[in-house]
Amino acid sequence: MKIERRNDLSLRLLEVFGAVMQHQTTVRSAEALGISQPAVSTAIKALEAQVGFALFERRNRRILPTEEALDLYREVEPIFAMLRSVEGRVRDLRAGAAGKLRIMATPPLGHSLAPVALKRFLDARPNVVIDFDVRRAETVAESVAVGKRYYRSFCDDCHGPTGRGDGGMAMAGDTPSDFTDDVWDHGSTDGEIFVVIRDGTSSPDMEGYARKLDEDRIWHVVNFLKSLSKR
Repeated sequence: MKIERRNDLSLRLLEVFGAVMQHQTTVRSAEALGISQPAVSTAIKALEAQVGFALFERRNRRILPTEEALDLYREVEPIFAMLRSVEGRVRDLRAGAAGKLRIMATPPLGHSLAPVALKRFLDARPNVVIDFDVRRAETVAESVAVGKRYYRSFCDDCHGPTGRGDGGMAMAGDTPSDFTDDVWDHGSTDGEIFVVIRDGTSSPDMEGYARKLDEDRIWHVVNFLKSLSKR
């Protein structure tokens, strides 16, 4: 259903407005935004046209916010704070300084080298969350077996019983992923595979299974899929 919206405010124009409120001059605002001073003035005029009232008064080459501008700024300032937080998060994710990492290790490794390596990793990336699980080899094998059962229930028809992409849908003309080759279309890390199973992809043939499988069960499927890969 399409919802009709009227008098939408442009987020970009609000960003320019916020810069002018902070810097008090169009010149400094333009420098902060990386645009020209005329572009700032044009944006403010466009926003005034949208909201239907004046935002600034020009006095002796200075611009002073009106009462309406002060009220508007108090309303939209939390939006700017949220955007700054999102931008910071994106930078951290891009630099590998934030995110979530899931690691499973057997006891010999999990109680010796792994903790030391993880400490060094976290010292350099304090915003990363690590889910570190130490399990016996037979427990890991059990997780693969459990994942195989869920795979047979939900994935077999498309990807085939051995994960080669030769299920019923493949024979009907579709090309599901082959989990045994070297090319995984949507990422090959445990986390990337988890997200694809949970959320699906842009293809209508790959739906998300968040409503059918909880996170633990999805991780079992991930462990099974990784056991199929030749890498």
